[in-house]
Amino acid sequence: MNNTSKILLILVLSLTSGFFIGKVFFPNIQVVEKKINVPVDRIVEKEKIVEKPVDVIRTVEKIVEVPAEPTDLQKNGAIVLGNILEADSRYLGLNATAVFPAKNKQVKVYVQGDSETFNFISKSEITARAESVFRRNGFTVLKEDGPHCDTVIGVKAYLISSNNNRTLSGSIRVEIEQEVMGFAGGLWKKVLVSTSTHAQVIAYGLDNHYKIPSLIESLAIQACNDLAAAGPTEKR
Repeated sequence: MNNTSKILLILVLSLTSGFFIGKVFFPNIQVVEKKINVPVDRIVEKEKIVEKPVDVIRTVEKIVEVPAEPTDLQKNGAIVLGNILEADSRYLGLNATAVFPAKNKQVKVYVQGDSETFNFISKSEITARAESVFRRNGFTVLKEDGPHCDTVIGVKAYLISSNNNRTLSGSIRVEIEQEVMGFAGGLWKKVLVSTSTHAQVIAYGLDNHYKIPSLIESLAIQACNDLAAAGPTEKR
């Protein structure tokens, strides 16, 4: 094999196993590894900004009319109107009492009659008996000329004699008189009216005249019971 053929053979074998042949036939040949940096595409993640709607707080001026503080007159008027409407809702049946409670449970007692009447009965005795009835039931009895009082107990006796003073006849009564607010003729007024009356007609002979003070006392007890029981009544 000539030199040319050897060279061709070496070239062919180097193509298939260059490293082996290079080591055998060319022992001084060094293989150098070369690193080639290939650029790589970088993936950049972009932050996506999402805009959220923002609630807008708007301040709107609004004029609100605040009612003025009611005056004392208006407050009192509302109370009076409420009392009137409440009274209108009450039911008054047969023999219903119209007596109001005595303010602070205070009363005054006065005795009324003509001179002939007091010839047979003692005015001071009648006054004492009537006052005692109310005191026993928890009432304060004021003097006739004392402080103002809205409830007055009137003891009224009108008697006449006949047959030479052998017979005494006439009427006696015990009335509860109270101040009330009345309306008439377009006017409001405070008036004194009789809210309860207990009366009896008598015709006593001479021997029974002494019973008259006791009879007046029994009528005073009836009036006192009415006043003690005064208060709200059943509504409709």
